[in-house]
Amino acid sequence: MVLTVGNRRHRFTVPTTDRREAERVARIRYAELERLLERQRVGLPGSVRMSQLLQKFEVERLPLLAQSTQRAYSASITRFRRYFVEALGDLQVDAVRPGHSGTSCLGDEYDVGRQPRRDNPFAR
Repeated sequence: MVLTVGNRRHRFTVPTTDRREAERVARIRYAELERLLERQRVGLPGSVRMSQLLQKFEVERLPLLAQSTQRAYSASITRFRRYFVEALGDLQVDAVRPGHSGTSCLGDEYDVGRQPRRDNPFAR
């Protein structure tokens, strides 16, 4: 299937033979492409991966915080990177959904003072 948004062609495959389903997927994809184009028009990056977001935060914002806050945030960022970048394949930020959070990401060890449980692979 080919969609044109902002004078640019976007090709993608819809794994179905059902015309209605293909049209539904095309409408969703078109809306996503329009949102991306609008972001670019106002000067925002079009597509940002979790690794880029985490790196930017670590470089630009983390150093401005108090030492204890830096330590706490660094521990969380490490877990976020393991989950969103390594385990989930470096998702685009706009693809992250509420279901991605919770114990699968942070485990029971969100409190900085607690030792990570050994059975949580993201709490290393």
